[in-house]
Order: sequence, then structure tokens, then C-alpha cells
Amino acid sequence: MKRSALFLISIAVFSASCNTGHDQEPEITDRDITLEENQRGLPGKGMETSQRWGDYPRLMEDGSVLFALNAPGASQVSLVLPCLGSFCMNSDGNGIWTLKSAPLEPGFHYYWYDVDGLEISDPASVTYHGYGHEVSAVEIPEEGTGWYDFKNVPHGRVSEIRYVSKVTGCVRKLCVYTPAGYEKHLLKKYPVIYIGHGTGENQRSWMEQGKAGIILDNLIAEGKAEPMIAVTMSSHLYDSPAEYSTEGMKEYEEELLHSIIPFIDRTFRTRKNRENRALCGLSQGSGEAFYIGLRHPDTFSAIGMFSCGLFGKLFAAGADMDDVIPGLISEAGKYNEAFPVIYFSCGEGDCRITDYEHLTSELKQAGLLFTYETFPGGHEWQPWRKSLHNFAGMLFRR
Repeated sequence: MKRSALFLISIAVFSASCNTGHDQEPEITDRDITLEENQRGLPGKGMETSQRWGDYPRLMEDGSVLFALNAPGASQVSLVLPCLGSFCMNSDGNGIWTLKSAPLEPGFHYYWYDVDGLEISDPASVTYHGYGHEVSAVEIPEEGTGWYDFKNVPHGRVSEIRYVSKVTGCVRKLCVYTPAGYEKHLLKKYPVIYIGHGTGENQRSWMEQGKAGIILDNLIAEGKAEPMIAVTMSSHLYDSPAEYSTEGMKEYEEELLHSIIPFIDRTFRTRKNRENRALCGLSQGSGEAFYIGLRHPDTFSAIGMFSCGLFGKLFAAGADMDDVIPGLISEAGKYNEAFPVIYFSCGEGDCRITDYEHLTSELKQAGLLFTYETFPGGHEWQPWRKSLHNFAGMLFRR
């Protein structure tokens, strides 16, 4: 029954928003879309996260969003914004359910609908892997962030590639960004940045909602970053994330060091040494960068940790950082030599920021050299995009 309900809702919205009179959609510019919307009298404007011919969701001038779902036969529909709550939608009596949100903070917001107890993504939205499944999203623009807009600059290529894991024996996926000119300059070799995702996400997330490829395109085009390859991988080897512990990370450590990196070095024109490898991540991926990266100066020369939840768990358990990462406090000079770039960042509204302040104070007193930045926002993509932008600009400078 639930599968049938989902099918009917999806078809209703698709039919309402698509013109089926053409075998092939004509090319249309953003200006053409805006004119068409104005002529039809729709409020606000369409969103980049919507399906091409979808009218909703719609962004209002004050940053609020108008959501709409065609769900005939439903008795109750709610909009779920996971960081804000669940909100009952209003029915027009003909199967159309709507809700206008309060103004949302700039950045990327996941959402989905609850239709009579069945959670579905919005058929009018592009879907993204977040919260452990495919969900919808809206993007609220922020002034001064043109560095993650698609611009008229040379663009690299993002490919999804399969490889065989030595740990699981299964075929797994990676997303790989190669910079503009990679296919042309066939003798040139490149450094590599490995980027980890959060608990509910996967290898696609940094390239899609994180806009990593666009960020690197713009940095490289402006001469603010070295041309580099970027690899985004899934650390979920099985059904659940690894534990935040040395023991819990062992299998993913094995996967990264002995499956993923050798595969990338065999498949792409990389500079195969520690000086030309960086490891970073957000949330769970940040903990992996901390545990795996700092323990392997033979493999990496730069480590970035964005919004890591691990530090609070370690402090709550009374852990000694010198035990967690041997010599990080007592022999900080060795880490200064091994890692020209150590980078910490956190959102100013993120509950993890207190733990960051504690850790960075302890590390500073020990003499460790690092960069620590905070950004407006909570545990979400806007601080993470800014973190990647700044971290990538520090890497592989000769």
C-alpha cells in the first residue's frame, strides 16, 4: 500500500509540472524561465534545487520558501525540515497542499514530506543523499559567496568510478574531480585531496550539495589554489558508520590506505608522495581525518577537520590527546614538521564549538601550529563549503 501511495503522489506532481507535448525539451536560459514565471503570475522565483520544469518550491524575497505538493486523497501532510521540525501543511480541498516557511538561514536545507505517515522526497525537487537516504533540498542564497557559483571559467570534470574493495570484496563507488586541462596536458601529474562526508551522507554529497568541484574550479581559475584532483569516498563500508575510536576506524583506515589511494594512483596521473596528498572531512569525515590522517604522516602532509563531533566524546571520556594521537601534545614539533597545514573549523552555532575551543587552546599551549576558523551557521553545509574553500587554498604551495 505504501509503495502505491508514493507512486500516485509522484505521478500527480510530475503531470502537473511537465509539458509532455515535446519529445525533447528546448534549451532555455534562466532569464527565459524568470519571464515565463512572471507571465504566469507565480510568487517569488524558482530554485536551483528544483526539477527543471517544477514550479515549486519557490523562494520569496525575505528568504522564506513556499512549498507545494499534489497529494490527492491524503488526509494529513507535513513538511519536515530536520533541523527545524515538522510543520502541518494546508489543503485547498482539491489535493494541493501548501506551506510557506519562516525565513530560512542562508545555505542548504534538507527537507521531505510526511504523507499520512509515509515519508517521501519531493517529486518536484532534485534529490540528494542525506540523513541516510535520498531527500529533497532548498538552497537559500548568501551574499558574498560567488566562489561556489557556476562561472564562465575553465571547468574540470566529476566522474563516478567503481573499484573493488580489499576490505569488503565488494564493488564500491568514488567520485573523482579532475581539474580543467587534465585531458589536454597528458604528461602533467597532480596532487590529490581526499574529502570525507558526514554520517548520513555518501561519496556524492561533497560534489553535489557541497559543490566541491565548482569551488575548486573557481579557486584554480583565480590562481588561488593549485590544480588538484579531488576524491570523495564513502566511509560506510557496511550498514552503519564506524565507531569513533582507533579500533572502530581500523577497517576504513585499511580501505583508504590500501584500496582507495592505490586505486587512484593507478588510475589517475597523481604525484605519488605524502607531500602531494591531503585529507579532510566534515563531521564524521573530520573524525576520520583526525584519527587516520594525523597518524599517517608517511601518507599525508595536510589535514582538515570541519565540525568534528569526536572531540567532545574524547573530552567526556577523559581521554588524553597524547594517547589518542601519540605525541600530539608532548611532541608537537614533530607534527609541525610533518604537516605544513593543519586546519580546524566549526560553525558558530554548532554545539561542537565549545569542544573546538577547548581542543585548540590545549594544542596552542603545546606549540602545535594550525589554523582555526569559525563561520556563521550550525552543523550544516555553509560552514563546510567555506572550510573547504579556505583549506584547499592552503594546499600544495611550492
